[in-house]
Amino acid sequence: MVLDNDLDIISEKPHKEDTKNPTAIRSPEEEKETMIYSLDLTVNLGKAYLISPHLYSVCKEAKDGIFTQESDLKTISKSLDKDYTTLISATSQIYPDKYPRCRDLKGAGSLQHPCTCQLHTCVMWYPCGLKYCHGSDNFGRLVSYRCGIKTCKRCLAFNYTVPTKLKCLWDI
Repeated sequence: MVLDNDLDIISEKPHKEDTKNPTAIRSPEEEKETMIYSLDLTVNLGKAYLISPHLYSVCKEAKDGIFTQESDLKTISKSLDKDYTTLISATSQIYPDKYPRCRDLKGAGSLQHPCTCQLHTCVMWYPCGLKYCHGSDNFGRLVSYRCGIKTCKRCLAFNYTVPTKLKCLWDI
């Protein structure tokens, strides 16, 4: 449920831009700050149907690695009118802040210790607002008018607990 209000932009305009020049390398006009999410719950795959009927089929290969936030379950509970107690019963509490970052563990013996893993990803270019240009009207007055779609870049970092550093080899 990691959604940003920036994404509420009409989708046809960026699609038209892409079809005009599909091989163009696009650069964002604004780089938004990295959002860090602490995933404090792990979902029991056998009870995942309590949260969503699709969760099991989508995540069945990630038996010990389905993570979420308590705030996500609260949002699901409110928006889908589901009982929060039922949703939370499909999860177990984990504590990402309790353990050191996996990248900070050194030495051969550190591979078997629990740690906090961070998965970092970026959306390099997406429409995030309307672009306004400035000009003059027929009377010479300064006016502001819509002249396109503003584009942004946003990076996300997801922190979660793993039982061993071997389950987080990319966090180096």
